[in-house]
Amino acid sequence: MDAIKEIKLAKPVDTTEFLTHLNSKGVKMNEDLLNSDYLSEALKNYLFLNYLPELVEYPKEKLDLFYGRYYWLSNFIGKHKKMFGEDEGLEQQLFKLCEEAEHSNLDVDWNLVEEIEEANKKINN
Repeated sequence: MDAIKEIKLAKPVDTTEFLTHLNSKGVKMNEDLLNSDYLSEALKNYLFLNYLPELVEYPKEKLDLFYGRYYWLSNFIGKHKKMFGEDEGLEQQLFKLCEEAEHSNLDVDWNLVEEIEEANKKINN
């Protein structure tokens, strides 16, 4: 499970550069969420893996990227829910991520996905 959490960037990226990269991909971000001590790690890691994989040195393999994306989005959703309550749009993103993996014919271990979900529930309760 620890390997799923690991993300290594090719080079450090400050917040201004990060936002510039996201904006170039058409992603608009609430800077308050990015600056939140509680939410920022999970959100930034998910955004790097999902929208800026070219800046990520590890993981590179599609299946490893999927697990990392799933882990960090699930983690962010749990933390966001704790702070702000339910958000069906975020839950839908997690579902779409799984659909995308199926359509890409990734050999996903769905038991591992359940383990990720359970681990994040424990972290965020």
